[in-house]
Amino acid sequence: MAIPPAILIADADVLVNYHESEIGVLQLIKRHIGNVVVLEPVFHETGDITPGQCEELGVDIVATETAWLMQAAETSTHVSFNGYLCLLACMDKNWTCVTNDGPLRRLCMRRGVATQYGIGPVEDMVAAGVLGPRRAIAIAQRMQGLHPFHANERAIARFSAELAMRAPK
Repeated sequence: MAIPPAILIADADVLVNYHESEIGVLQLIKRHIGNVVVLEPVFHETGDITPGQCEELGVDIVATETAWLMQAAETSTHVSFNGYLCLLACMDKNWTCVTNDGPLRRLCMRRGVATQYGIGPVEDMVAAGVLGPRRAIAIAQRMQGLHPFHANERAIARFSAELAMRAPK
């Protein structure tokens, strides 16, 4: 499987989850999986995270291109404006869209854009041998505990069960 040149964090809650639960994971993602980017409008939804913190964590804040803004403004969809901007950025730059938003995931899939759930990059690091399954499960459970509406319990249980099978006995 080819590693994408970058992953785009399309949901402010995904960035917040990583920031609050296991901040160092973002640096590991950048080092071992690919560049981590967030569009400016999505970054502004995060609240307490500063541009300096993003820089320290290796997360690049990307300016939104005018063409994306114009196209998103002219499009009617069930996806939020910022979500649609993320779709356009991923299509234009061949990025992977990291999102827990169902309508955005479905639209990305229809348009041929690679997608991952918010916990997906952690799973990639387990597959690459960067993180052990137990640590990955602990990160997922911490994310779910901090923000149960962002990381649903069923998805975390499925993730945990899958990774537990990889853990050494």
